[in-house]
Order: sequence, then structure tokens, then C-alpha cells
Amino acid sequence: MHEPSPIQVRQIEGNAIRATLAIRVPRQEGTAPAKRYRGEVYGPLASDRTTLPASYRLPEFAEDEEVRAVVTDPCFWSAEAPLEYEIVLTAIGESGDALKKIIRLRPRSELT
Repeated sequence: MHEPSPIQVRQIEGNAIRATLAIRVPRQEGTAPAKRYRGEVYGPLASDRTTLPASYRLPEFAEDEEVRAVVTDPCFWSAEAPLEYEIVLTAIGESGDALKKIIRLRPRSELT
């Protein structure tokens, strides 16, 4: 069974110009000090069509800190165009653990 990603994502904005994401990794119990991450949002991606993905780098951040990512000219998910974005975070330091999460962007008017 595939374990869910600890990456938390909240879409703040979504229009034809940009989608703004708030990304956070909760601190794991019993870990000290907090892990630091760097990463990117990559996409759009689709299994049934060719896309021209772009990479949006994230600034370095620590567990429990919220970092913002702005995806310019976003491609929104729909049943007719099932486009997704991948968030990949890598822990800085010895472990180099990688976290991944697939997300679907929506126009802001569709967010709840």
C-alpha cells in the first residue's frame, strides 16, 4: 500500500495568469531539529498527451513553515484535460529524503 505524502498544499489563487500555492511539511514527532527542504513544482503532466512542463523552484524552508509557489500560466485539471503538477521536496543534509505529491489546479472560482 502506498503511504500518503506528508506535503500539505493549499491553493490560494487560480486564474488564467497564475495559481498561487501554499506548501507546508508538518514537523514529525520526535525529530529535532526541524528538517529543511528545497524543491520545485513541476508540470503540467498528463499520461494521455504530450505537455511542455515547466519547473517552479521553491525557496528553502523548514518543517512547519509555509512556503509560497506561483505557477504562471497554469493549466487547470478537467475531465477533458486531466493535467496535474508534481511537487518534489528534498531534505537538505545527510538523509536527502525526497517527498512527492501530485496536485490538480483548479480555477479559483471552483475552489471550496
